Amino acid sequence: MGQKESCITKEGKEIVNVILKKDSSQNSKDVGLPFVILELKKKQPNTHDILTYSQKSEMIKTIFPFCQFLFLILGDISPGTYRHGINFNEIISLKDMTDRQEINRLKDLLQKHFLISIENLRRLTETNNKRRE
Repeated sequence: MGQKESCITKEGKEIVNVILKKDSSQNSKDVGLPFVILELKKKQPNTHDILTYSQKSEMIKTIFPFCQFLFLILGDISPGTYRHGINFNEIISLKDMTDRQEINRLKDLLQKHFLISIENLRRLTETNNKRRE
């Protein structure tokens, strides 16, 4: 299976088949696979925004089940964010963008989720390949 194709099966039946193609109507490059998505909000979002982005995360994971979706808020996180953001892999607070330690923790977290995503894709591909044999 090529890098631009993804097929998800359940009980031997194909349930999702994604083929990423370049849109010929635009002068665009090949489309890549999303491994980690980081949604950033400059302040605590309202309930509607959290629910909207959580639903967006769920839709993306339906097509790309290996993808990690992180929600980053600059500042404090209200308790309701955790209740309404159930589809995020992680909700992160960044209090000081100039704090080198916080930035390094964020980098480590992104790398961790990238490796999780790669492993999820490997397992998904391995499972689909076994079913084809």
